[in-house]
Amino acid sequence: MPDLMLFCVADEAKPFIRKILAYSDYAKGVPDPWYLVESKTNPKDPSMFKKKVETDNEPIKSEFIGATPQECQEWLLREQDQVTFMEKDILFIADARSARDETLLAQVYRREQIVYGVDDENGKKLPPTPYTWWNYRIKFEEAWDLHSMLNYGPASAVDPFVYERKEEAVDGEGVFSVQKAEELIFHS
Repeated sequence: MPDLMLFCVADEAKPFIRKILAYSDYAKGVPDPWYLVESKTNPKDPSMFKKKVETDNEPIKSEFIGATPQECQEWLLREQDQVTFMEKDILFIADARSARDETLLAQVYRREQIVYGVDDENGKKLPPTPYTWWNYRIKFEEAWDLHSMLNYGPASAVDPFVYERKEEAVDGEGVFSVQKAEELIFHS
């Protein structure tokens, strides 16, 4: 199964990276969901990524310290189709804010529009702008849930919510709750 790509762009987020890499959720079938992108080098195989931190002294390295979200996006779009072990069109960034509140910036790339409605001419097209990155600030424990909801949930229910009503699942700190979004999508 492909794993989620994690970028560390701030030195102060390195201790948080340790916590993220230690996280497993066996109940969801997600034992080790992350690949930490440490290098800008073209990845040949999964062994080029850190999955776990073995000791407290093991350094967290990242050539992406100081990188912008756009630089992480460009790397993913350039590299993802050359291998089979990366989840496509989704990435997670640990930044300075992550160090303070244990959230990640999740970025999802949507390529093409899907038409919802009677016909192509009168139907609603989502996402509103194709070939665009969509941002979500999430608790790191919900990363796999976000990925699953966006990729495996029924698009006819999920897409209208995430592209038109996303703010209903965002709290006062700007954090998107996947759990709340799923409740609003599937139980309201």
